[in-house]
Amino acid sequence: MAERLIKKGFKFDLIVSSPAKRAKSTAKFFAEAYHVDDIQYEESIYEANTNALLKVVNGLDDSADTVIMFGHNPGFTDLANELSDADIYNIPTAGMVLISFPFESWTMISKGTGDLVFFDYPKNSDEI
Repeated sequence: MAERLIKKGFKFDLIVSSPAKRAKSTAKFFAEAYHVDDIQYEESIYEANTNALLKVVNGLDDSADTVIMFGHNPGFTDLANELSDADIYNIPTAGMVLISFPFESWTMISKGTGDLVFFDYPKNSDEI
């Protein structure tokens, strides 16, 4: 999945991940693919509901324009649907959702303020 993003020229400023084993290993894989050393681990992502995840998003450093987050379901699927016009039943393992927001500050993000740019996952034949 990291290779798909690299092929599309996708770049990010910050990696935020749950400290859980699978999320952590996926975040490390992306960091290696992008030659990035730093991963910010956030305890509150683990088993988080949409309110807890939104607090993480709202607390992101505004110096980061693009953030890639690694976490767990059902919270991440619910968050994607809540923040955007997405109607995703389930983000599968290693699935990716890109949501854009019209704000300069992460604190401004709330329900329905984002636009779904893409949804992709390993078994998707319609790659982004």
